Order: sequence, then C-alpha cells, then structure tokens
Amino acid sequence: MSSRSLMLIVCALSAAGCAASERSPTAPNAFAPAVLASESDLEPLGLGDAPGARAPGGPQSATGHGNLTVGGALRTFSFSAIRQKDGEVAGEFQLKNRASDVVIHGELTCLLAIARPTQGAAFMGGVVTRVDGDAPGFAPGTPVVFSAFDNGEGADNFPDAMTLVEATTPQVVARHCAVGLRVGGGAVPIEDGNIQVRP
Repeated sequence: MSSRSLMLIVCALSAAGCAASERSPTAPNAFAPAVLASESDLEPLGLGDAPGARAPGGPQSATGHGNLTVGGALRTFSFSAIRQKDGEVAGEFQLKNRASDVVIHGELTCLLAIARPTQGAAFMGGVVTRVDGDAPGFAPGTPVVFSAFDNGEGADNFPDAMTLVEATTPQVVARHCAVGLRVGGGAVPIEDGNIQVRP
C-alpha cells in the first residue's frame, strides 16, 4: 500500500467522522445507554497488512492530546502508549468531558502503530481504571478501544483525528490491536492538540 493510499484511507476516516452526528472522540455519550461494541460492529481496516507499514517486534509508540468543543463545552482527551520489542505495552489514557463533569482514566494494554514518514495510525485498547462522575457503561474494569491518526505537522496537512472511546469486550480489544478496526462512527478531526505515531 502506498503512502498516498494510506493518506486516502485516513482522509476518508476523517471525512466520515465529520459527517457523523454530534458524537465526539472526547467523551462517551453519558446520557445514552451503553452499547458494547462487538466484532460485527467493527470492520477490519486492513492497514496492518501493508508492506513496511509497521515495524515487526516494535518498539512502537503513540502519544496525543486533543480538544474539541461540543455543545459549547470543551472536551479533552490525552493518551500515551509504548509497545516494547518483546510485545509488552504500557500506557494510559484520560478523557475529560466538562459538559457532564466526567473524567475517565484507564490503562492501555495493547497498541498497533502504523506509520509512514508524514502520517500514522494508532489502534489502542485497554481497561478503565477510574471514573469520576456519572458515565453509564464506563466503570472500572470496562474494556475499551479507540484509534488516533497522525496526519503530520504543519498548516498544509490535514488535522490529526481521533475516534470515540468504545466500551467493548476483551476479544475485540485483542483483535483491534492485531488488525486495526473501524471504531464507532470513525475518526473526527481535532480542533487543537497533536498526535504522534511512531512505528
């Protein structure tokens, strides 16, 4: 797969996220019943099969911080993950939804990082470790998945993008980090912040 093809896939994911309803990547919908993502809800993206798309055996890393304004309220998402050469993953994520006064913190247990010289994608999964506030469907111990997209640096590049955090099963978490799955309504461009993916 060429870097142009990867860029088209990332752009398509970003466009799909823009067309989505009022959902944002910075918080779960705390007012709707939780719906667990299952394997049938998530599509393999096939990005991991591209020759040279990932460095076998790592180390891989993904870090980021993003802001969005949804309904006039600021929402913030931060994450950091590293996958060592032996496959061990360490990292954490935090989500703050100021509109509902919810903070969700979790541990990242898996990472698939795919990168080219000027763009990359990170498919991450883990488990919620702390919830401050009312976030139905997101309690300590809940498995989650999300993705982040690094579209390079500078004003001439598309904005970086993230997906929603989706509550799911341990099996989907493992599959997400093995092949890269489309999560929720797709990626949404961030207004402010930066995402870095390194294979």
